Amino acid sequence: MKYEKGFLITLLIFLITIILFSGCAQQIRRSSSLLDYLDQDTNKHIEEPVIPAVSLPLSIGIAFVPESYSSTVTSYKENLDFRFGSEFTIVFSGKEKIDLMERIGSKLREYPFVKSVRIIPPNYMVSKGGFTHLEQIREMFGVDVIVLISYDQVQFTSEDFWSISYLTIVGPWCFEGEKNDTNTMFDAAVYHIPSHKLLFQATGTSHIKARATLINLKESLRQDSLEGFNKAADSLVVNLRKRFDILKENR
Repeated sequence: MKYEKGFLITLLIFLITIILFSGCAQQIRRSSSLLDYLDQDTNKHIEEPVIPAVSLPLSIGIAFVPESYSSTVTSYKENLDFRFGSEFTIVFSGKEKIDLMERIGSKLREYPFVKSVRIIPPNYMVSKGGFTHLEQIREMFGVDVIVLISYDQVQFTSEDFWSISYLTIVGPWCFEGEKNDTNTMFDAAVYHIPSHKLLFQATGTSHIKARATLINLKESLRQDSLEGFNKAADSLVVNLRKRFDILKENR
């Protein structure tokens, strides 16, 4: 009898969970925007990379664009207020940002045409700073070229198909996913500060598919979020180095 009673209670909890989650569409999004930092019109601005007169060797800075917001949670279900709570607002932390910038910097220091690489701490970057702020960074850290890194991560917890667009400096990037997918993108725009010109751009992406379950949804999505950031960071390092290899060949 005790076994049957325990089984029935477990079954009841499971059925209630299914009812609560059934039809509930969730979108969790964390991002920072280069266009917002440069304070430019996101509806009109698409920039073409150019090759201005750049003095060699290069003094390069690497910085993360400040977040406009830490995270947003959007839910859709009639008469149901379904939120993860403040404990779920995970962002790519300051330590993780420094670690990624150091990884990129270690690769760039291998090039003979790179004189120095400076890591710009996140607390030195200001929202909507634009090129006025970049000129200050140039004077402060002695850099002429800067790698500006932004990111976008979208998690889908819906049985419906989702498609969301994120506008980078060179055009839109489309995220597509199904239930419990985690899509992450890092975008690195390399600027020549004196001319305010975009030299080139590189991205790093990852797709974590269907890791979460109803029973441990919050914890699974947290893990997927961190794994998504780590894999996208690996991809960014590889692709950014490829772009610098092309720059090397043209010099």
